[in-house]
Amino acid sequence: TSEQASVRLAVIQALGTLGGGSHVSGLMSRVDKASDQELAAIRAALLRMSDQGVDQSMIAMLEHSVQPSIRRELVRALKARECMQAVPLFLRLVRDRDTETSRAAIQAVGELGDMQACRALIDVVPDLHSSAQIRDLEDAIARLARDSDQSARITDWVVAAMRDSDVSVQVSLLRMLGRLGHEKALESVRATLT
Repeated sequence: TSEQASVRLAVIQALGTLGGGSHVSGLMSRVDKASDQELAAIRAALLRMSDQGVDQSMIAMLEHSVQPSIRRELVRALKARECMQAVPLFLRLVRDRDTETSRAAIQAVGELGDMQACRALIDVVPDLHSSAQIRDLEDAIARLARDSDQSARITDWVVAAMRDSDVSVQVSLLRMLGRLGHEKALESVRATLT
């Protein structure tokens, strides 16, 4: 009934202020059954929870969850919470069988990752098959290069990855070089054309 839905919504909203790590699994158990309004409230609650155990609870649940919808929501929540501890797990999820989970993980690494994470993303290019995943990966690498001011170093990694890649991977890597905009990138593109 609508009264029950109102009560559920109020409980979810209250957990955002009062809840902690022990409430993460309860909130996540509602993800697949939640209305759009409840899902928005769950996302907001996960972001607002301030208990120190929340990030650890989300990471633990993400490591063990088999439901793609829950993995996606947890990745998005940990990214929104700027949980740097989750970056190694995000890097594993970049190769997730569920394309949307993979995309969420790529986007999270693009926002929270460091140079080591950037290098790992470059190495993943051959494993991605969806054009949306590859676009997200290109965006993530471009963002990491811009934020780190290390475009020359990243350009070297992309050029090195091109040497041993098949044509489809080289196309993606060439687009990355174009977005990096470093002088070395231009030299590599010219060399590829000749």
